[in-house]
Amino acid sequence: MIAIEEVVVPVVLEIVKRKDSSRSDLHLDDKLVGDLGLRSLDLAEIVAVLEQKTGLDPFAELVSITSVRTVRDICNAYETAAAPDADAGDAELEAIRARAAERR
Repeated sequence: MIAIEEVVVPVVLEIVKRKDSSRSDLHLDDKLVGDLGLRSLDLAEIVAVLEQKTGLDPFAELVSITSVRTVRDICNAYETAAAPDADAGDAELEAIRARAAERR
């Protein structure tokens, strides 16, 4: 099974490169807005592309899109949605929600 990072990172990087063609890589802890310069429409495009590639939409019910701040947050959301047992992702979901609450 392919790691979710192997799907998410290239999609995010492709969109980042449209804004900064000199960018050749990114890190899981890069902030989408602060470090990568993405806007809400860019995030919407990332989610749409990832939904096409994975068949998953973790933001429909599992995770609030406003809680996503980093590339890692996107990966975690898709890992949660892909978990075969909904309870398996509960801890990760709670961690994402806790990070979002801390940022408020």
